[in-house]
Amino acid sequence: MRYLAMSVVAAALLCIFVPAAPCGESVNLDELIADYGKATDVQRNQIIEAQKLKPISVSGTVENVEDWNTFDERTDTAAHYYKVVTAPQMTSAKTPYIALIFYKDKAKVAALARGQKVAVNGVLMKVVDEMGSFSVWVFGDELTAEDKVMLEI
Repeated sequence: MRYLAMSVVAAALLCIFVPAAPCGESVNLDELIADYGKATDVQRNQIIEAQKLKPISVSGTVENVEDWNTFDERTDTAAHYYKVVTAPQMTSAKTPYIALIFYKDKAKVAALARGQKVAVNGVLMKVVDEMGSFSVWVFGDELTAEDKVMLEI
């Protein structure tokens, strides 16, 4: 019991003192997509703002691993990431979606192959409606302040 209490305190301190640490309750993927799908544009922004950077678990079958570059014009800085694209899948309510999982560390994607099953615990970046099908963007590495700027999250 003492260990559990210490873990709770440690997690709370991590949330307070480490801004990149995923804090709070984990996002339920099915509920997120269902709520997002029914929402207006204004409500969608509110949903993402409320859920952004919270822990989320995604899984799927690797369809591709792509290089993904981004550039911040404000700071004249470029960054390189790796994007794992899963094959289309369905929520429990039969809504189609794909997971896009971003990594900074090439070692984490180097061994991935098409058709391989993946399961990732990361933080939610955003959700994009692609005409009735959704893409759920997840950051699978340790999130830094620089990553937040470069990925606009």
